[in-house]
Amino acid sequence: MVANDSCAIRDLRTEFGPDASLRRYFTFADEAARERGVQLRVRTDFDRLLEIREQHSESFPRVSPIFDPTSNILTPRSAFWI
Repeated sequence: MVANDSCAIRDLRTEFGPDASLRRYFTFADEAARERGVQLRVRTDFDRLLEIREQHSESFPRVSPIFDPTSNILTPRSAFWI
């Protein structure tokens, strides 16, 4: 998947797989979340994820080492978070 640092889930574009089917799913997921008052954003800045986790440490579980930029090389082409 390709995403800028932050983009709406419905704006995602795939490089592999059935693009039309995945786009329909992304649109469906985005609409379902919005109906519940949730705005989904796709991010690639994992340092920001750790900052958010630190700010909300009482209610935000520890981030898996797989998603920790101090433990792994995470690039916009290889990883994202919602």
